[in-house]
Amino acid sequence: MKVLEEATREKVETALSALRDVVNHIEHVYCGASTLYGGPSPWDAKELLHVIRDGLLRQQDRRTRWHKGELHEDDITPLEKI
Repeated sequence: MKVLEEATREKVETALSALRDVVNHIEHVYCGASTLYGGPSPWDAKELLHVIRDGLLRQQDRRTRWHKGELHEDDITPLEKI
């Protein structure tokens, strides 16, 4: 059995950069556009967990209102209109 090489941030970033290049090339050829991947972000893992928690709490509240028959307008508004 062959032992895997050590994973480093640099190796992971190199691999992700290569994937970004491929995806952007495909997007450019078929859509005439590209996407910015990575870059500075105000988000971190803790912020993501807060967003997920808030979404789960919102879903729980909506289901409670649904069962009580007390829906709000934003409970039934399609996402694309928000």
